[in-house]
Amino acid sequence: MPEVSHNQLITVLTKSCLGAGVVRGVAEDVAGALAQLDGNELKTCITELCDALSRFDHKSAVLVTPERHGNTSIISKASLLHHGPSLVELATILSDDGKTLLIEQMDCPNCLQALAKAASINGKIKETPSGAVFTFQNAEDKTAALPKPARAHVDRALWAKLLHYAHATMVPSDAASQADAGAGDGYND
Repeated sequence: MPEVSHNQLITVLTKSCLGAGVVRGVAEDVAGALAQLDGNELKTCITELCDALSRFDHKSAVLVTPERHGNTSIISKASLLHHGPSLVELATILSDDGKTLLIEQMDCPNCLQALAKAASINGKIKETPSGAVFTFQNAEDKTAALPKPARAHVDRALWAKLLHYAHATMVPSDAASQADAGAGDGYND
């Protein structure tokens, strides 16, 4: 099991998402939240993320609109890599008004819970026959900052999957790619 630094973990998680076609803001938010985890929580979330990355299609994004039922807003289906940070922001707004957000089907419930935790929102997952039901509520104590683990142990197979997606963001280091980037033989400022 490789031991990686906090910065390595954030960088590889971000580049993995970008390599699969995830929007940069979502990629950075997901990476930042998951990098706060360690142990089994981290392994569970990376497993969910790798599964979501393997199925990700940026063209399949749809607008999710919650239905209001009293003090609860319900979203029937959502995707972490399309909607994750927006769902946490919506939950924050609703919780400030004493309301809750319920998501009936979520592809990465543990990753969404990590995003919520990073934003000081309590997320609870309840397994049902139709899938995971996720509810958000305002955290009691927003002053407690999450500790940043200095190093994380990542399962070797999961690390290899992440690196596979991350490599999609790289270009070959040859004369053609350098010329495309504007590199020339001389100084031409």
